[in-house]
Amino acid sequence: MHAERVPCSVGSAREALVAGLVVLALYWFAMLAALGTFFPLFSLYLTENLGLSGTQAGMVTAALPLAGLLVQPLWGSLADRSGKRVRILAFVTGAAALGYRNLASAHTFPGVLAATVALAVV
Repeated sequence: MHAERVPCSVGSAREALVAGLVVLALYWFAMLAALGTFFPLFSLYLTENLGLSGTQAGMVTAALPLAGLLVQPLWGSLADRSGKRVRILAFVTGAAALGYRNLASAHTFPGVLAATVALAVV
């Protein structure tokens, strides 16, 4: 009994996988590079440019991981359950860009805290 050989496009599947991994790697590189330049200077910006006290700057800085800890699993769950991972990632990325823009326009402690929490939600 001879098994019939079915032409398989393993090469094209492998190329698509590699292309997808390259795009994903570039996305994460860009995101982490941006965050790597943002976080070290953020508390300095809060105290030197906005004139927040150390306690206020600490509260604003702590709001980012706290809100992220609570909300980011919900984004992951939504992406997994809906199966629309790319669309949700694109939405969250665009919303984060708007969040950074809103953060730049806030100049008081309550405004900066609210803008920071809104940014951390996405």
